[in-house]
Amino acid sequence: MSNTENRGDMSRDQSKHWYDEMQHRDRVIVDAVAEMVRPIEWQYFVTVEFPWDVRPETADRKFNAFINELERGMKTRIGYVRAKESRSKSGAAVPLHFHCCLTALKPIDGSQIESIWLRLVHRTKSPEQDVVLVEPYNAAQHGVEYIVKMIGTLEAEWDFQWLHLFNPAIEYTPKLDHHSLRRDRRWQQQLMDVILATAATRRDAILESKVG
Repeated sequence: MSNTENRGDMSRDQSKHWYDEMQHRDRVIVDAVAEMVRPIEWQYFVTVEFPWDVRPETADRKFNAFINELERGMKTRIGYVRAKESRSKSGAAVPLHFHCCLTALKPIDGSQIESIWLRLVHRTKSPEQDVVLVEPYNAAQHGVEYIVKMIGTLEAEWDFQWLHLFNPAIEYTPKLDHHSLRRDRRWQQQLMDVILATAATRRDAILESKVG
């Protein structure tokens, strides 16, 4: 992206000190909201845009289709927190875009994130990363805080999905219909598989260290 101010903020590196430069009152609000999602082991910070002047409802449909396709391909649930923005941090109007943090029980393939989004916005590639930017999550860059940085204003909307699956401290009231119960059982089996695999890996490492 050659002109970041005109096309949104594709990378947080364009404003490395934005978090430190926030007013104390604003930072307290952001930290309070971000606190519930900080413990989650996020895998990626992703920014996606559109190569046309997109309507908000169309943008939402595209983002939902993106998550659904990623989930179908991985056969697991994708947890996310996202922001839909149409203004930069300076207040200038920019084309509508999303920032999101993504995670799952399985490692997410970053190239899949890019290819799915490019297909949804009818692009074969993203020159200069102008419609999709995929970054490994780095807590030191305050990705979660970046997503909720404009909470309490009319300049952005934020949303989330399945956060309670990745942070048990988040309260959640499950649905009791048959479909939801069956879906939850599949999730519990996936979670148990991961726990058992992790335990086996740790056990093998302990045994190897004793032998050594």
